[in-house]
Amino acid sequence: MKTFQEIREAKIKIDKKFVSFHKKAEAHHTQYATSHDTERTNIQDDDDDYDEEHDNDHAEAEDAHNDAASAHKKAMDAAKKNGTDSTQYKSAAKLAYSSSENA
Repeated sequence: MKTFQEIREAKIKIDKKFVSFHKKAEAHHTQYATSHDTERTNIQDDDDDYDEEHDNDHAEAEDAHNDAASAHKKAMDAAKKNGTDSTQYKSAAKLAYSSSENA
């Protein structure tokens, strides 16, 4: 039978994996948001090829990725503060996964 310390260490290890996942997802979405912003800047700088619809598509994608990055940050913070079994984390993680799908 596992001791309390062994159970706690296993739980901390699992929590760290979730924190690591959300940290990587936040970085990923931040990078993609930046890429969409750069693409918008490039489009706006080239007046001959400017396409408002294309610009709007990149703006929406940038916003979606920023929202997903923010949601993953909140999930990561909730996991650190409350653990992955908490309702706070579960709610934040659900929003993060949903935001990632939307992005």
